[in-house]
Amino acid sequence: MSKYTERNLKKHAVFRWNQDMQKFIVYPLSWGFFHVKEWSLLNVNRSFWIIYWNPVPGAKVTCDGMDFEPDPGKVYLFPPHTRFTGKAYKPFIQFAVHFHAEAPFDRVVNKMLEFPSENIAKLIMQLSDDNTKLQNTILLQQIILNVLCQIPMEAFQPQKKAVLDPRIREILQFIEKNPGGRHTVKSLSERVKMSVNNFHRKFLECADTSPKQYLLKIRMEYAKKLLLETNMTIDEIALASGFMDRYHFSKAFKSYFLYPPVMFRKDIMGGYKPEIVP
Repeated sequence: MSKYTERNLKKHAVFRWNQDMQKFIVYPLSWGFFHVKEWSLLNVNRSFWIIYWNPVPGAKVTCDGMDFEPDPGKVYLFPPHTRFTGKAYKPFIQFAVHFHAEAPFDRVVNKMLEFPSENIAKLIMQLSDDNTKLQNTILLQQIILNVLCQIPMEAFQPQKKAVLDPRIREILQFIEKNPGGRHTVKSLSERVKMSVNNFHRKFLECADTSPKQYLLKIRMEYAKKLLLETNMTIDEIALASGFMDRYHFSKAFKSYFLYPPVMFRKDIMGGYKPEIVP
């Protein structure tokens, strides 16, 4: 070992045994690396994350008031609910992955981010039909994490230290303790003796989301937990997570997670490909 290498190792070997780590979960929903002949996305607003890498030109994207052609030297990251439009002016090649990322990434602003593609492209090129499902899934996790680790800290919205209005704090605690309740905006506003309009305004101010969107998120996360951690039937989970029946639950779940509940439980990390436009 050279003295330079040893000095470099000593420079980096400064972290004592430590359990103070940020814990989070990411998982791919669907992915593809393919030749695109037609591509038309009009002002889309997805509930999941998207990564694009276009090594061959042919696409045009409009996002955040800017029109551009994806650069092969960059990967593009779209946080949930980032609106954009995409279209093809000629056939091109594209890698795309859709995924969910739990806290703290739920605080990233709804704005497209771009990063150098060099290291990520090397991982993408390792994806192969000759790999096992597990190998491709691990590679997808690596690709996602490599992109997420490049998000600048200024892209994270600051955490609220406390809910400003005690009535909204009460409602948030109530929903957290009763995630499967058949709550409505009206029933929640009546619980704290507020008008619906005032409740909606205060809730949005304190929680950075509308009551309806927050309720949907809580129900979906609770349903996901039941699917993955219990043996409850889909009908039982539908009722337990606040839906009237299996039909409405399945429709909402597929819209939110891309997967029907049965397939989500069976094959969340595997080869099922939701029928969506990349």
